[in-house]
Amino acid sequence: MILNKKFQLSYRIVFIILVGAGLLLDLMTWTKQPHNEFLVYYTTQSNIMTWIIMAFHVRNTYKDIKNKKTYGTSNDLIPLHFLAAIWILITSLVYNVLLSSPFTLTYWTSNLHNPILHLFGPILFILDLLLFSKRKQVKSYVPLLCVTYPYLYIVLILARGSYLTNLYHGKIPQSYVVYPYFFLDVKHLGYLGVLRWVMILSVVFILLSYLMHFIYVKTHNESLCV
Repeated sequence: MILNKKFQLSYRIVFIILVGAGLLLDLMTWTKQPHNEFLVYYTTQSNIMTWIIMAFHVRNTYKDIKNKKTYGTSNDLIPLHFLAAIWILITSLVYNVLLSSPFTLTYWTSNLHNPILHLFGPILFILDLLLFSKRKQVKSYVPLLCVTYPYLYIVLILARGSYLTNLYHGKIPQSYVVYPYFFLDVKHLGYLGVLRWVMILSVVFILLSYLMHFIYVKTHNESLCV
């Protein structure tokens, strides 16, 4: 396979259009709701991050083409792209394994943004890392950082839930999405139950991250970097 810059640019533009459409469709589902909870979901936040990173890749790839660099791999934002690939992989696995299933008809027919943001987008973003990114940019400790953003997200969700509970004296309007995912639902699991899920998912995420690092290191042919 020849890593042609024009092919890379086309691939990345397709990603921008596809995920952008998925985010827009998702946003539209909230337009008639009393409270727009679009940004509360980990899915939304992680897909926005991948979209922004890919937008930078599009810009830099276009610059390479203008500078007559026809072939080669990307050397920009690789550690961040690697971490974002783990975060979007988490999005895909949690949704497709714990919350829904791509083997059901409703998965493909109920909301078009779901397969885009939970399946097609993650696959394209991870493949971009493996196909177009220069190697030796991700140090061996970087996979451990994969839990930083998920931990921050969890803290923010729990803090928001506590704030809303105090604000409405425990009677939060149903239009609010207080705990977007069952494993963060303090009301039903308690903090200890949430902590158990966090520990389990942390181990899974770190293992996946090192597996991704292994694949990232091994799936590269230096002769392709023309």
